[in-house]
Amino acid sequence: GSVELTSGEMGFVGTDPQYRRRGLVRRLADRHADLLREGDFDLTHIQGIGGFYDRFGYAYSVPLIPDLRVSLAIATAAAKDARPLVFRRAQVDDAAILTAMYREAVAPVALRSCRSEQEWCYLLDGPAIGEAETWLFEDEASAPVGYFRIHKTGFGDGLIVSEVALPGAWCAGSVLGRLAEIAAAWERPYIKL
Repeated sequence: GSVELTSGEMGFVGTDPQYRRRGLVRRLADRHADLLREGDFDLTHIQGIGGFYDRFGYAYSVPLIPDLRVSLAIATAAAKDARPLVFRRAQVDDAAILTAMYREAVAPVALRSCRSEQEWCYLLDGPAIGEAETWLFEDEASAPVGYFRIHKTGFGDGLIVSEVALPGAWCAGSVLGRLAEIAAAWERPYIKL
């Protein structure tokens, strides 16, 4: 509902194969727990390998949404008669508009993350900048109307689309067409929503 909780996530965990089975993840989980206590967090969460993090005290509370796969042919066909949009990579200067778009897009969702302008700046210009891209799309008057975020790595072979903020169905065809173009350029066989 309307209750905001402070949550800390242990994310992007990985161990080089030659160093596995030495207790490194256990030490990381223990350090993460210490940081959570020091920071006075209400809860912690992790989006991890099923069953793996049980040993560190995690249990599933919210199921992950299964992905929807869209073929490049269908996405390209959807763009054929779509209203044209202009696409551009988002910049740090776009943080305020992205914050507003994100807030509006997640408002109907019961369990959601809050994202500040500072967090958008981090996503757009932080250390993981090469891992994801945020694209704004603009109408014929050059006004930003929505955005999407895509990732270069993740589970599966498709183009991973982790977020989309659409002002309405009228722009879905153009967005799918642009995603199909990026997927083809990145040699991805499908779009993963």
